[in-house]
Amino acid sequence: QLVLQLEEAQPKFGIDQPAIAPQVKGRWRLLHTNNADTASPIQRKAVDASKYNIYQDIFVKNIDNVDRLIVSQVVKFGDSVQLAVDALASTAEYPLEELTKREGTGKVLGLNI
Repeated sequence: QLVLQLEEAQPKFGIDQPAIAPQVKGRWRLLHTNNADTASPIQRKAVDASKYNIYQDIFVKNIDNVDRLIVSQVVKFGDSVQLAVDALASTAEYPLEELTKREGTGKVLGLNI
């Protein structure tokens, strides 16, 4: 019920354009997920907030003299053991060259693939 209340209040208390908002940088703790049952057994461990502390770290790191936005999924199995998976993120402020806008329609033989 609390999750439903938060979801309903989101427009009132949410962050506008969270993908590019500076407020999202830092460490976030996963408090609830409703998709753990749909994950594979391995993925389930990484999204089961009822058994482990799970965090998402969002930070900027300089790589080869270029500031890159990093999103890190961190599962804490105890005080000294954790699993972290890092990924480069692409936003308007931190674009990745590999992810560019389509120059054409994106259609192949009339199909949008």
